[in-house]
This record gives sequence, structure tokens and C-alpha cells, in this order.
Amino acid sequence: MVDCADAMQWTFESTGVIRHDDTCLSPGHTSLESGAVLTLESCTPAKIQTWSLASGYAYVQAAAFVTPANKTVLVVLNEHSEDVVFTLATDDGKAVETVVPKGGIRTYEW
Repeated sequence: MVDCADAMQWTFESTGVIRHDDTCLSPGHTSLESGAVLTLESCTPAKIQTWSLASGYAYVQAAAFVTPANKTVLVVLNEHSEDVVFTLATDDGKAVETVVPKGGIRTYEW
């Protein structure tokens, strides 16, 4: 467990940028294939750091934090009665997609 004082704070900007301090969420090696690693990189005006949620669900919760081993962890809980598909998409139409099954919880680490 991580002390809340050490939890990672995210800012979801109206421009579609997801920011942590002076870094922005980016696809690792600019790969947008399904299952691509996500990283925190220096913020740039590049469209590759612009994200949007393709569909929304009222019964999905998520939390992200950094472990003492400096790993970033994202936990997504789906309380919906159906599977939830999340697509993080850039303005150029490429996307990273994941599914959280109904009643499921998924943990992502990078």
C-alpha cells in the first residue's frame, strides 16, 4: 500500500492532456497498438499526448498512484452490468484500447 501523501496527482486538462506535475501521459515509443506501454514524458505540443475517452460509463472508477518502487499503477473498477471498453484516442485517430469485464477490476502497471 502507498501512503496517500505519496499518491500521484493527475490533472485532466480541457485540451485532452493528462498531466502529472511537469510530465504528460504518452504512449511508450509513440506506439498506439493495443497493449502499448504508457509513460510519463516531458509535455510537448504534440498531438500524441492528447487523449479522449471514446465512450463513458457511469459505474466506472479509477485511481492511479506511484509505488515505493517508483512504478505507476492504474486501478479501474467496473461496477457496470456490462463489459466496459475504454479507448484512449489521439487526434490522429490512433488508439490504445482495453476492456474491463462487468463487475471486474483491472490493474495496470508501468
